[in-house]
Amino acid sequence: MSYKKIAVIFSALVLIVTSACERKGKDIPVYPPTADSRLSEGWDYFEAGNYSVAIERFASSKNRDALYADAYRGLGWSYSRVMDYTNAESNFSIFATLSATEPAKLNDVNAGLATMYAAAGDNLKAIEMCEQVIAADPNYSFEHDSRVNVSSLQALIARSYYNEQNFLASLEYVENNLDAAFITELLNNGILQEKVNDIVEIKIPAISPTPLTGQASMSLMRQVVVDTDTSMVGVHLVKVLDIRSLDGLAHYTIVNFTQGDNRITFVGNPVPRNKDEFQVDYLFAPDYDIFLSKLLCKIDDIQ
Repeated sequence: MSYKKIAVIFSALVLIVTSACERKGKDIPVYPPTADSRLSEGWDYFEAGNYSVAIERFASSKNRDALYADAYRGLGWSYSRVMDYTNAESNFSIFATLSATEPAKLNDVNAGLATMYAAAGDNLKAIEMCEQVIAADPNYSFEHDSRVNVSSLQALIARSYYNEQNFLASLEYVENNLDAAFITELLNNGILQEKVNDIVEIKIPAISPTPLTGQASMSLMRQVVVDTDTSMVGVHLVKVLDIRSLDGLAHYTIVNFTQGDNRITFVGNPVPRNKDEFQVDYLFAPDYDIFLSKLLCKIDDIQ
């Protein structure tokens, strides 16, 4: 074989091998993804609101390192955002187990669970989780979504009370934690009205379980004038402030009252008797629907 033929054959072999390597190189990444890189990508997609891709990236991260705690945190948050609460809770649980020696990280678990429980309608559990986070860190803020912070968790507590139809607890939580001037604002706008020293007579005979205490009920009424016609209508109770004897010396304990209704049950000594009169201080809403709407708008504005 001549030298020229050998050179041609060699050149052809080099071209074939080079092409094969080039094709193979396109299929093999120069830097294979790591648990860290997949985690970083997952949080990028999470922060962009692309939760389905975030789930894929976080899953890829934990598949590369089964004990990588933060991958489970990402999965918990991402699954909660797509309302897959079963997977969210299980991944939060794994994250909590892997991060047991770092209590501060558990705030993320509880904050995530709080939003998840609220969305699932478990309002009391949502309140419990929120309170745990706030007690552990009064300045808490979720690093991957700044909208999840102490203020939003407090608003979530108020909303959860509202969803439980415990409107007084919701109102008081807003006043005590979110807007100290809210009740004053409602009073100034006539949404709420305060009645002080209202003289109310017991209409239903008292029940006396013991010689020293008695349980009694009373109904509150207010006068309404429409087109010169005067009528008495029931009060839409929002909060009972005080019940005391006419001389102001004896104060009674409020057992319960139905929110939005006008019936109060109370106990104390001297034992109440039928036809007894008492001084009552309370807040009521002339239009209870408007009050509820204003309360919900306040909570939603804060969230």
